[in-house]
Amino acid sequence: MTWNFHVWNELWMKRSDLGSGSDELYDGWQAVDATPQELSDGMYKLGPAPVKAVRRGEINVLYDCDFVFAEVNADEIYWRYRGSGHPLKLMKKDPARIGQFISTKAVGKYEREDITGSYKFEERSCDERIIMMKALKQASNPFARIHLSEEFSDIDINVEVRNDVKVGEPFTITVNIKNNSSDTGYPVEGIVHVDTILYNGTGRKPLKAMPFNLQVDPDSTASVELNVEFEEYHSVVLDQAYFKILCSASIEGTTYEFFRQDDYRVRRPDIKINLDNEPVSKAPLYVTATLQNPMPIPLTGGQFRFECSGVWQPVEIPCDYIGAGEETAVKFRVWPQFDGKAQIAGKFNATELNDVDGFLAFEVDLNKEVNAGRSLNDGLVFA
Repeated sequence: MTWNFHVWNELWMKRSDLGSGSDELYDGWQAVDATPQELSDGMYKLGPAPVKAVRRGEINVLYDCDFVFAEVNADEIYWRYRGSGHPLKLMKKDPARIGQFISTKAVGKYEREDITGSYKFEERSCDERIIMMKALKQASNPFARIHLSEEFSDIDINVEVRNDVKVGEPFTITVNIKNNSSDTGYPVEGIVHVDTILYNGTGRKPLKAMPFNLQVDPDSTASVELNVEFEEYHSVVLDQAYFKILCSASIEGTTYEFFRQDDYRVRRPDIKINLDNEPVSKAPLYVTATLQNPMPIPLTGGQFRFECSGVWQPVEIPCDYIGAGEETAVKFRVWPQFDGKAQIAGKFNATELNDVDGFLAFEVDLNKEVNAGRSLNDGLVFA
């Protein structure tokens, strides 16, 4: 199973422990992780692993560079198990799926900074493939080097699904089959289905499936669609469920087999937070938050919860009913204690939909009137 995302830390360190002359090679950012998925020397730990070494495919450099390399630059390979005593059959390779959008928070602003280039060369580039070959030659796993296989190129299959579907809307999985041959038609048989899984990849349950059997003529394209209605998936919305989309296909008379799986999630709505007056320290700040129910059913038994930096207590506001497709607004007041950067985070949970959130970052101005009257003996308020 490939995780949807994982979080680790980076530290800026000297690596004199790696020997003389290693300063330029390995000093700098080091990856460390207190929650890796596998053991290292009998414990759940990782690093420090020089990011420079990971980028160069030096997987034997201490510590755990091989694991970090696999996290960010492995090829995803699908094998078919045909029973004891039969060799595994390589079905599919995806060199670009793992290690997408490696990110950190940008300095001084609430934006994503992409650091993928610090860990790897551009996907499918010549440099990236050279580094992969270099890493494979150092690997001890017997499967690590079995990555080349004859590929059947007459048929291309891809699976598409819109990534902007909101909860409450139907979504469609489209399987496109293209015949690149100019003189041979092929019978393509397969199945596309969607399962529900929890956010950690467990608890898979079948949701809907559709087999297909198509004759694809030379130089032509055929497609099949699996439509999933809200009524078919709404019961799993509360479980923070993801969808696992799977498609497999084969061509009669050939050894070609296709397999593809993707994780998918419909988008929850966002709480929109707006300030009704200029934020000033030690003065009331009035806030309006709005939420639109995107589902064709009402939301009942809901509650908003807001937290603001520099404020002791969270604000909780009940919201008993939001009609289907309707928007609601709530107003509240907070008293920021300090000037400078601040943020308000909101959360909404209801019987029919949970884990809806919103966020607003803003600057709090200094209250000059209050500040002018303070003495050095005034007490400080900490949140």
